[in-house]
Amino acid sequence: MISANNSTAPKMRINHQATGRLRVPRIVQLSSMEADSHSSATRTAEKMAAAGRENIRFLNRHLKAYDQFLCLTPDVDNVLYLAYTITVRDDAPFTADDLRIHLAKAGIESRPNFGFVFDAEAYHLTTANDRLKAVSGTDQKSFCLACHQFLTILDLQHIIETCDSFLGRISQQAN
Repeated sequence: MISANNSTAPKMRINHQATGRLRVPRIVQLSSMEADSHSSATRTAEKMAAAGRENIRFLNRHLKAYDQFLCLTPDVDNVLYLAYTITVRDDAPFTADDLRIHLAKAGIESRPNFGFVFDAEAYHLTTANDRLKAVSGTDQKSFCLACHQFLTILDLQHIIETCDSFLGRISQQAN
């Protein structure tokens, strides 16, 4: 692609090549406005993906203390995270529904998980793959929380504090 704005032309070519599709390249003259619009959309998508990954990392850092009870969402680069999957282990002394009810009482919405999530490429590229295979297809043990780019640090801290109040009590009872 050729742009009237030479600064965006290389980015446009890279994005075209990054798709991996086998197409006969054609030269398209883009106006500066079209090139800038595409570049702006690319930057917005990159920011959304980065914010979702940061939310995943924040939740994982704080919830890894409960690894004996939970399988957490793996952190994979180049994935746009909108939901954070929590899977309750088979030997946990509570169910996913117990935790979902506790979260709902604190105003935190969750949704049931669907099995196809475990077949997604992001889950197969991680070291947690062995744990996820063991729970594949066990939708009643999994659920999703929001982790999109519009969550604030206060939203994330509320999720952590609510999980801590439930899981901390369970941990003390287990010990």
